[in-house]
Amino acid sequence: MFRPHRLVLIFALVSAVALAAGPNGWITFTSKEGGFTVDLPTNPTVTRSFSHQSPRGVVKIFLVGCESAGAAYLAFRLDVPAAVPRGSEEQLLDAERDFFAEMWKGRVVSEKKVRAQGRPGRDFTVRGRPNRGGESTIRARLYHAGQSLFAVAVISIANGELPEDAGRFLGSLALGPAMSRASGTPEPEPTGTEIGGWGLAIDPDRDCRFIPGDRSIAFQVPGTLHDLFFDGGPTNSPRVMRDVVGDFVVTVRVVGEFRPTGPSTNPRTTPYNGAGIFLWSDSDNNIRFERYAFLRGNRYATAIAFQEREGGYAGAEHNENFPGGDCYLRLERRGSRILGSVSFDGQAWKPLKPIDTIWPLQLKVGLAAITTSSSPFSVEFEDFDLRSGGASAPALAPPAFSPAFPPQPIAPPASNDPPEANVAPPPDPDRAIEPPQSPIPAPKNAATAPTSSSDSRRRTVWTVVIVLLLLLLIVVVATAASLIWLTRAPRSRRAGRGGY
Repeated sequence: MFRPHRLVLIFALVSAVALAAGPNGWITFTSKEGGFTVDLPTNPTVTRSFSHQSPRGVVKIFLVGCESAGAAYLAFRLDVPAAVPRGSEEQLLDAERDFFAEMWKGRVVSEKKVRAQGRPGRDFTVRGRPNRGGESTIRARLYHAGQSLFAVAVISIANGELPEDAGRFLGSLALGPAMSRASGTPEPEPTGTEIGGWGLAIDPDRDCRFIPGDRSIAFQVPGTLHDLFFDGGPTNSPRVMRDVVGDFVVTVRVVGEFRPTGPSTNPRTTPYNGAGIFLWSDSDNNIRFERYAFLRGNRYATAIAFQEREGGYAGAEHNENFPGGDCYLRLERRGSRILGSVSFDGQAWKPLKPIDTIWPLQLKVGLAAITTSSSPFSVEFEDFDLRSGGASAPALAPPAFSPAFPPQPIAPPASNDPPEANVAPPPDPDRAIEPPQSPIPAPKNAATAPTSSSDSRRRTVWTVVIVLLLLLLIVVVATAASLIWLTRAPRSRRAGRGGY
């Protein structure tokens, strides 16, 4: 017999799921079997275990995941058969990275080393064919912890881009009961003085000058050490920063003579001048995008630095040789991707290889000046333009390559110890063409990928409408069933008295 109280129970369960998912559909999911916690765009729809043969023996794998808006979101735990000898963690990470690439029928097109609470890991992108159809982009993060490895991966639809929320998922992995997320231990947020129209002016040593204008601002820095080392060195460079939420595009012209003189004020580096755009999540997660020059011997070398610090460690480094002189820099955020471009005239742009992040929506963006020169350093930022609109910020088409800037990637200056100019090997064609993207399993039967935040809002609205309609249907069915039960009950009792 149909029991109305069961409908009441179903109604309560559906309501609980809707509330747990939150207004944007995301939930925090903890897997007892996997020993991890992740944020998912919807409830898990896939849970399974399998294994593969590795040089160390049989690796047991536990997988949980879901599909949402044409992308797949997967979290893994991999258990190796024996303890990992000290010093061989990197080989283990390499082997399992290659296993994933083979499983997804693809090749690794970009990679960087990462850490989570001191645990070594990999962030890598695969171009592959996990399902029948076109090629998918898969971005994955893999960490070693004890006798296990933990991984998260996002897979785009065939011939599509990764979803804008890929970074949120990849950065949400938390391990063990302490739920230690993949991040470092940031320093306290810097303090400073508000400058109208520019945001927070930070001058830790109180020896620099800021000269603001309408769309320009000048920095004057004395000939003493002013750097941005977040690994135990000084973090006393002057900078101005303001809050920005969601996608944005910032453009500025960097003007000035970059002619550092010796001796260097930092004995670990050569004399260095650098200035440009500074993107800040916290002291362990930030990006420097700057024009720079350094002096080695009697020779100056000039270049553009595009460097990431992630989780307290060096992240992606996509520097470019640059002939020097005044130039425009443009930094753009699109979801979890950061794009940098450089131009002589503000018209013909040379894009650099993008950087994929796992940062929150709210960041700080601004301008910074760095120097290890023993002579004063002055730089002016002109034509400053910041366009943002939260989740609906304007997105620019990818800039076209300019013949004025042939691609000549060079090694980035490590801790401001810049390399010799023009000594980097030529770019590898396969790696140069493929931008780093997020790893996820390709979705099934999806024709198009989400292209904007408005699509996301429409999906959210439809989700809410569908849930409300389902709840209304349940209430109507429950009411009808109750009325039927109430009308039939007396008849049943009378029939019972007459038949027995």
